[in-house]
Amino acid sequence: MVFLRSTGPHDPVDRLWVLDLDTGAERLVADPAQLLAAAPAVPPAQERAARERQRLVTAGIGGYALDCAGAVAAFTLAGRLFRADLRQGDVVEVPVAGPAVDARPDPTGAHIAYVSGRALHVVDAAGGDTLLAGEPDPAVSWGSAEFVAAEEFGRHRGYWWSPDGTSMLAARVDESRVPRWHLHDPSEPQNPPTVLAYPPAGAPNAEVTLHLLDLDGGWVDVHWDRETYPYLVAAGWAAGGGPAAGTGRGPSPCGGPLITVLRRLQQHGLVLAVDPRTGETQVHAELADPRWVEPVAGTPLHLPDGRVLVGGELSHDGYDARCLFADGTLLTPPSLYVRRV
Repeated sequence: MVFLRSTGPHDPVDRLWVLDLDTGAERLVADPAQLLAAAPAVPPAQERAARERQRLVTAGIGGYALDCAGAVAAFTLAGRLFRADLRQGDVVEVPVAGPAVDARPDPTGAHIAYVSGRALHVVDAAGGDTLLAGEPDPAVSWGSAEFVAAEEFGRHRGYWWSPDGTSMLAARVDESRVPRWHLHDPSEPQNPPTVLAYPPAGAPNAEVTLHLLDLDGGWVDVHWDRETYPYLVAAGWAAGGGPAAGTGRGPSPCGGPLITVLRRLQQHGLVLAVDPRTGETQVHAELADPRWVEPVAGTPLHLPDGRVLVGGELSHDGYDARCLFADGTLLTPPSLYVRRV
């Protein structure tokens, strides 16, 4: 088992550990103090913002991602990228093009993707860094979640590896229409204010599109009715890359990506299956509620038998609950209110 923990109740710094379930022995894999001893650094603004949105109050390693075998872990620390061999215990720093956040190895462990600024990069085992997607327009970003997705829907990522590690599903975010807010720190009056693209009620939202990007340069656009369903709530692949909410736990025999999209009033949404060859989508399930739809975190998700797990409201026959369905069949009793999978 791989986990984060500090050394005790008075230590606010999280480290990366491995627990051997057979022997019960714990092994320290990565200690931020040792990794940054030679060149201490201040976390970049992008990392600080991500920690704030995820409500992380500790220092040190804020998160990590694994390959499918659980042999390789990738994480960022103060804008630097690290790769940990969990079997041997070796941790090496991987050169990056700029301050890195949200590092994730592909399911095979051969490549590591990361976001730097507004661009999406991939680095191979030999250290070769490839700019997979990026644009000079400062209002456009690749591989990151826009403010609404991260703060309101809990989607903190903007790219998802395919099960074979040869391509990925990536979000492109255009915030050119979104109003700018200027946030000033009164404790540091000499510093200029921070400019934030924030859509208040009724203002234009960021324009979010999805694309299937091959490591060899191939490109397929994902199509759905974005005018009617502008919110991308969840996305991900059915196997290897993890379930649609981005909290993968291993391989599955199923196929392409699943995405969840919502209307702006959030009273109706769709779970869509994406054809990775063409980018066309097909409705797999509908989410509806006369008040608002709040998808169950961790869904949609492919089950090992091929069915798709979807969470939603059940408001009939005297019941008012959030339940789980598999291909339309109710799985959980209406008396159970499901919050996450």
